Amino acid sequence: MGARTRWSGLSTRWRCTILVLFVVGLVTFTFCVDNHGLKVQADVAVAVAQQTVLGEQSKECSSKDLYDNPLHFRNCIRRNESSSCKPRQTENWDKWVGGRYDQFGGKCVTPELMKNTGRTWAVSGRGSSLNSTLETRTTLDVILRDPSLNIKTFLDCPCGDWLWMQAVNLTGVQYFGAEITQRTVDENTKCFERADVHFHHMDWSCAIPPPVDLIMARDVLFHLSTSVVLDILRHINQSGARYLFTTTFSNTTSNKVDNFVSDGVGYRNINLYGPPYNFPEPVAVTGMEPGVNKGRHMALWKLPVPLND
Repeated sequence: MGARTRWSGLSTRWRCTILVLFVVGLVTFTFCVDNHGLKVQADVAVAVAQQTVLGEQSKECSSKDLYDNPLHFRNCIRRNESSSCKPRQTENWDKWVGGRYDQFGGKCVTPELMKNTGRTWAVSGRGSSLNSTLETRTTLDVILRDPSLNIKTFLDCPCGDWLWMQAVNLTGVQYFGAEITQRTVDENTKCFERADVHFHHMDWSCAIPPPVDLIMARDVLFHLSTSVVLDILRHINQSGARYLFTTTFSNTTSNKVDNFVSDGVGYRNINLYGPPYNFPEPVAVTGMEPGVNKGRHMALWKLPVPLND
């Protein structure tokens, strides 16, 4: 029996039912195809939008944009866990720092407070007094005012209690202070934040800082193990920042390899001119800073610094 014969043999009711099912199936198929096409188009649109957003984020994380829009700084910190990224006893640090802040009863750490209390240093230690930072402040002022360097954005990590930084002229610069202790960030924000001064929490063994013009890492690397120092320097190199201003010691032990190991916070006279760092000649140096550790000074290097990776 042929198809035509079978069709003609069906009742009118069955013929209508089959026609309705056929039409419904055709509409469903058409909708699915169109819907799939819409989904593909939507996926393409989303991908294009994501690329646009990423492009905008990249643009927002330039030094120029950070100068114009300093609130973008936090979003420009890139999470990147190095081999030494681990909790740095943050709770213990916050407790230790908190105890020092509590001594001042909620008062801001200012030179006036030091004078009134008969002290020369507060939370961050003797190395952060006005006297101990004279050489650093003098050279930093030259760096910030040098038109050939064109410093507009400045990251200070660790920024400490901000006692001596109050004596630095930051006119024309967007300053970003970063700390591993949230208590320090909170106290500094309460006391010192303004339109051109901002504070953030950051552990830069776990993060790549934004591409500022100048990074200052004063009195921090000599407290950390060699492996942590190298991880931090790699992150600084990857940041896109232009200059690094950091503490080192005189080039008197360049034949001695630094293999300092410490799970916590230790100390040694770090020599960035010698192995395993082997930094080139700096752009600028401070005079020798006072203290029992002879040869201690700050030096300015153009980034990226060469590392033997």
